[in-house]
Amino acid sequence: MKVDCLVVIDEGTTSTRVSAITPQGGVVAESRRSLDVSYPRPGWVEQDAHEIWEKTHEALVDVVQSLEKEGSYAIAGLCISNQRETTVMWDRRTGRAVHPAIVWQCRRTADVCHQLKERGHEPEVVEKTGLPIDPYFSATKMAWLLDHVEGAREKAERGDYLLGTVDTWLLYNLTGGAAFQTDLTNASRTQLLNIETLQWDSDLCLLFGVPVNALAEVRPSGDRFGVTHSVASVPDGIPIVSMIGDSQAALFGETAFLPGMAKATYGTGTSVMINTGAAPVRAEGGLATAIAWQVGDEVTYAIEGIIHTTGAAINWLKDGVMLIEESGETERLARSVEDTGGVYFVPAFTGLGTPWWDADARGLLIGITAGTRREHIVRAALDAIALQVYDVFATLPQGVVPADQPVFCGGGASRNAYLMQLQADLLDRPVVTCSNPEASSFGAAFIGGLTVGLWQREDLVRIHDALVEQRYEPRRDKAEVDRLVQGWHEAVRRAAGWAAHIAPQ
Repeated sequence: MKVDCLVVIDEGTTSTRVSAITPQGGVVAESRRSLDVSYPRPGWVEQDAHEIWEKTHEALVDVVQSLEKEGSYAIAGLCISNQRETTVMWDRRTGRAVHPAIVWQCRRTADVCHQLKERGHEPEVVEKTGLPIDPYFSATKMAWLLDHVEGAREKAERGDYLLGTVDTWLLYNLTGGAAFQTDLTNASRTQLLNIETLQWDSDLCLLFGVPVNALAEVRPSGDRFGVTHSVASVPDGIPIVSMIGDSQAALFGETAFLPGMAKATYGTGTSVMINTGAAPVRAEGGLATAIAWQVGDEVTYAIEGIIHTTGAAINWLKDGVMLIEESGETERLARSVEDTGGVYFVPAFTGLGTPWWDADARGLLIGITAGTRREHIVRAALDAIALQVYDVFATLPQGVVPADQPVFCGGGASRNAYLMQLQADLLDRPVVTCSNPEASSFGAAFIGGLTVGLWQREDLVRIHDALVEQRYEPRRDKAEVDRLVQGWHEAVRRAAGWAAHIAPQ
């Protein structure tokens, strides 16, 4: 008799990973594909929506065929974790995207956001959505597509053109166009959903200029979203049983089920998220109030700090200026010098998020001398990741995360021991990492498993605890930490607002 397993699509900004996860939490098949990201103008970031689907499809076929060859497992459900805010518009009839996807990092709508703030709309938007007005979120991206693709607004108002985040785009393709749905976490990142009524808000849609007719049906994170249909080399009828934004998926994957439990996920950017329980907690200082997930009738909320550029800075060192050959060598290079030699790196390639929310900030490398070597710059880049996470925690309301509560850290950079030790030192609290750092995949699987009855909540905690691998305790002198933070904040101050004053050539 075959054992049920869950197949998880973890669709990120720079790669798509598909995994098969067993009831014991083991990964028995996995496939990954890289994704291209394009930068057509300064501050603009795009992806080919069809490449996202095609690469996801390829990886999915790899895993399905691997399971068929192995012969011991049956697929109980398909689960989706996805990059958030990235926006796709496509033709309902043909299923073809009519413009490149606008990626969450894209700043092309910064002027529109400034205008909305100047007109006094931000308090209403924050009250209803928990999010500050910023190009990061999907609403102004959707409006830009409607205004810049010929005939799009009229077609969207008729329901002929559809707008969605990546979860909706993948679901539409997986079901052969039968399902046009999104989950509550992804819907809440569009800035068009009221996080208390849990419905699309007609006033917000009017404010941003996005017709409700073009938006997907909103469902819980764990649900029956449809079944696979007409997907080449994939059996028809596999149920899609969970969809959730990757940052929320990581919080669930870390089994942070109680208020005060916190995680930081290091990807292209970094999300710091803290469970706040059954009611939204309104926080200041650039923190977002977020929907963490809905499982059954239970809605859980969170506070989130959003950092635009962390892992992307390491990719820039590798692909942009070619200071390193692979990200894995950063730990060795950082440890090869005593400090950064006074160098600070502010990776504000597409502005700064929490707590600054400065869409006009730009990247800055400062403190360079004739003695600066690549090792100093690499160490400064790693320091910048940890310092941005520190700034989020420094902004949290007192007591939201209990003093003895460790922070769960996941994502690729959590394998970097130098970075994790520095993070523990800066936060002055323990940092915990797992042997499998891909908490987003496990979070989507855990919710899907609850949906199909594969697990109970206590099973999830047991699986997660078995994966815990490393615990980093703070050990750096406080005065040393304070000096590092002081220099960092001066560097951030100098990077602020640059794009508003210096027009690109």
